[in-house]
Amino acid sequence: MREGSLYFDRPVAPLQGTQPVAPVRHDLCFRRAAGASLAAATEQWTDPHLRARWLMPMRSARFTITHAGPAWLEAVETDGIYVVRVAVAFEDDGVLTTVTVRVTPVPPITPALLIASGYTDRWEERLYALTDRLIP
Repeated sequence: MREGSLYFDRPVAPLQGTQPVAPVRHDLCFRRAAGASLAAATEQWTDPHLRARWLMPMRSARFTITHAGPAWLEAVETDGIYVVRVAVAFEDDGVLTTVTVRVTPVPPITPALLIASGYTDRWEERLYALTDRLIP
């Protein structure tokens, strides 16, 4: 997967003589859609027993939900030394529920390091497994 396609907000050069409106973020973004209800999709994340079936933490790492709402949640994944923040948003259009996962590395980790280490591939695998679980 190309590194540039994973950034949530790609760096954009400001017009000459102007300042950027917002700081550039270097989050990684993943999206999947499934023909499932919003309730079914959020339950896969919030129920620890269901989540354990598709979201396998990396060896010696923990995935902990820190905040949750009806159509979003925030979590932290850490191996005890390195940390990434994970924000998940759910969008239901009546036919499909789209899950958007935004991964924010906490320094000294960088997006390039996550990509090089295969962490992004791991998220792709997780979301395919989640989609498989949501298919009726």
